[in-house]
Amino acid sequence: MSRFNFIVKNSPEINANKDFYCEVCPRAKQPHLPFSLRTTNSSYCFELIHVDIWGPFSIPSNNGSHYFLTIVDDYLRCTWLYLMQHKSETFTMLVHFYNQINRQFNIKIDQINSGNGDIFLPQLQIVRSDNGS
Repeated sequence: MSRFNFIVKNSPEINANKDFYCEVCPRAKQPHLPFSLRTTNSSYCFELIHVDIWGPFSIPSNNGSHYFLTIVDDYLRCTWLYLMQHKSETFTMLVHFYNQINRQFNIKIDQINSGNGDIFLPQLQIVRSDNGS
């Protein structure tokens, strides 16, 4: 006995009608048009980064984090993720990221785009004027 026949025999709620036509299956196999070419607003790495804060989540991560911060470089589309226990850690994480990029690539981030506007720019300008220290 095949698995399918076994399942149909033991599960009366499953419809085994051979004349049944699934409308979803052909649509799922339908070829998709290619994605359009990406449009970037930047012309080099770290000219523009996009920042978003997610949370709070009701179930914490293994280290007790309820929030996470995503940072995406507009040019390369590379993504960084920072786990945070409190939303108030966001600025500290951004400063850490800014200093890391400055040390590792010897480049400064020009613009930060966040969902609520550029709320971190005034504070980060102070960090930039101190050369990331």
